[in-house]
Order: sequence, then structure tokens, then C-alpha cells
Amino acid sequence: MSLSLNWLFVSQLVSLVGTTLLTLSFLLSGRFRLVEDWFGGLDKVYRFHHLTGGISFVFLLHHPLFLAVNALPNTALSWKYLWFSELLPYNMGIISLYFMLLMIIFTLFIKLPYSLWKTTHELMGIALFFAVLHILTISSDVSRYLPLKMWMYFLLGMAIYSVIYRRFLYGYFGPKFNYLVKNIARKADILDVTLMPLIKKINYLPGQFVFIKFNDINKEVHPFSIAGCDEVGNLRIAVKILGDY
Repeated sequence: MSLSLNWLFVSQLVSLVGTTLLTLSFLLSGRFRLVEDWFGGLDKVYRFHHLTGGISFVFLLHHPLFLAVNALPNTALSWKYLWFSELLPYNMGIISLYFMLLMIIFTLFIKLPYSLWKTTHELMGIALFFAVLHILTISSDVSRYLPLKMWMYFLLGMAIYSVIYRRFLYGYFGPKFNYLVKNIARKADILDVTLMPLIKKINYLPGQFVFIKFNDINKEVHPFSIAGCDEVGNLRIAVKILGDY
């Protein structure tokens, strides 16, 4: 087996592993109750979501790099795996990867207000869209081998459904709990907020966080750490006086 063929095989392998992890990352971000119960809480789900998302990017980044190495010494062809050209299927993959790179930069290196940081995560939906176009239009083992094709389509379908559910359906079908702000106590730069359940109370585990929307402040949903619960079921959250919320 030639060295060139080895690089081609490695590029296909990292692409398959990276795509699998990427779709898993989308599934973990969907806030599905079954997934939360299986992991033991949304906090653990999100930690694994960040891990799989980061690892998937590393694998997918090496996919075009290995293809470029495989094309050498044909530098003209090698460059087409890394930058835009007349080859539309290649361009779809490049656009997807660059959107992922932008999201990684915003997440790790640029400090943004939470509302803007949350908006940058929409880039992953755009990256998924172009990744799907890339896979559907490229001539590869995925398009030629039916079992692999069905597996890849299943993964992509799962990721697309997760995005649609999280973006458009979760607000209607996701669990909701109505609480009333009972007390606010300031301790240095921390606000200890006590919330009283109006109908039913949330079940939680120590160390978890919840997404809360305060109707009298704004409509933005924000994550807060659960500080505890008193004997009558009132929930306490710790809010650090930080940022622009």
C-alpha cells in the first residue's frame, strides 16, 4: 500500500469519527429529558457536550489536512482542500469547517456578553448545514457503500432534529417550572435569590444548574447554579454580580 493511499484512508477515518462525535455533540445539546436522565443531570450532559464538540473539531480539522498531504506533490489540488475553488462539494466542507473554527475562537479566546456568546453558538447550526451539503454532494465511500451511507444519514438526521428541537420546539415541549422571587440577599458580589414554587417544584441534584427567565427583567434565559433548597421546597440560586445581565 502506498503512502498516498495511507493518507487518504486516514483522512476518511478522521472524517467518520469527527462527524460521529459532532452529531453526538448536537444530540447532547438538545436538552432531551431521556439524555439528561441517562447522564444524571444537564450539567454533566453539557460537560460531555463540550468535550465531544472539541474533539470532533480536532478530527474534522485534520480531514482536509490529510487530504492535502495525500494530493502532494500536486500543490494545486492540495490547495483546493484548504481554500475555495471551482469544486462546490469541497467548498461546502471548507465553509462548514471555517464556521466551526469561528465558534471555537469566540468560545475560547474572545470574552463576550452571554447574549452574544449564545448567539455565536448558532454558527454550529450553519456549520452543520454546510457539512450536510458537503456529505451529500461529495463522491466518497459514504455515497458508494450503502451501510455506511445509511449510518451517516442517520447521524446527520439525528443532529438536524436536535437543532430543530432545541431552537424551535423546546420552548413549547420542554419542562417548565413557575417560581416566585421570595427573597434576595446580597453577600459581597453574590446575590442569594430564594425562589418559591407556585405549582410544582423542580427535582435536582447538588451542583446542578437551571435555566431561568425573570419576566420582570427581560426575556433572556440564563443559566444559574443551584445553591440549595430549604425545608419547604424553596429553591436558592447563587448569582454572581458579573457581566451585563
